[in-house]
Amino acid sequence: LMEYGLTDKSKLFSPAFEKEPIGPIEMGDLSKMDALKDQFKMPLVVDNGQHKFLSLLESDLISAPGFDLIDFKFDKGRNKLVSENDFNSDEKSLVTPWRLILFEDQIGDLLTNTVPLNVADLTTYTQNTVIQLFT
Repeated sequence: LMEYGLTDKSKLFSPAFEKEPIGPIEMGDLSKMDALKDQFKMPLVVDNGQHKFLSLLESDLISAPGFDLIDFKFDKGRNKLVSENDFNSDEKSLVTPWRLILFEDQIGDLLTNTVPLNVADLTTYTQNTVIQLFT
């Protein structure tokens, strides 16, 4: 379990696949909600209100068989955003995805940040896996 110490005024934005993106939702409002209509998805973008932006995401999931996508939730008991990954593995060794927190001054720079690519093991990707990822 990972906890994220975000301020009450931090605004969260999340993709919703084919639906309109979720957000902005202030962290302080999450404790007052009974439930979210949709789950937070990766990459989760945070605007901390001081012209600083964060992106919470994972990289290299394809090299980590058995792992599900990161699962973000608001834990009312801790009053914090938390995340965890479930996984199943019969392997003798364990390869995990990279959990990343990107920091940028401009929100658009999160899109051009190369850290997620730099930590990925590109030797595990073939032309077919790249095609499968985007179809």
